[in-house]
Amino acid sequence: MNFQKELMGKYNEIEYYLEYRHICEALRELLMNQDLAETMQFNFEYKSQGSKGREYSEMFNCQWWETVQANIPNSSGILSLMLYSDATNCDVYGKTSRHPIFLTLGNIPWKKRNKPEGKAFVGLLPIPIAHNQIEQKDKNFQLFTKYLFHKAIATILDPLKSQYDNGVYIYINNQPKWFQ
Repeated sequence: MNFQKELMGKYNEIEYYLEYRHICEALRELLMNQDLAETMQFNFEYKSQGSKGREYSEMFNCQWWETVQANIPNSSGILSLMLYSDATNCDVYGKTSRHPIFLTLGNIPWKKRNKPEGKAFVGLLPIPIAHNQIEQKDKNFQLFTKYLFHKAIATILDPLKSQYDNGVYIYINNQPKWFQ
């Protein structure tokens, strides 16, 4: 994995860096996984529980997927990107923590999506740490924390912006698929 380190901001003379890899590398990791590729869904799939009504067990069963699919060319597919992060302790005492960010896809059925192979590591988010309660409640500190988060996410997603208008062919299970 090739990682980049980019300065996101500076607060109280402390520099905060985003350490990350290109999101397309993480996406490729998921899409080239044969086990995952065989189960991925790119088209809306209506699911019913009979008389109990409609089932919404997967993202590709939901109404928004159906609506989006109806508004794109028939040859296109939906690639539902999901980013998430959670604090992880780095020492046994719980004094050092990092915030890894992962990518997964709504196209992967949730049973596989929730397993380690259903997600790809993207990077480590820079999270400022307040030294006391006063700093934690300080408006400038809170604004900087929000700014840092949004700038980091924008940096990670930036390579996908050019694809938004143009679309792209992506190979899944050794077959080209068009996404727009």
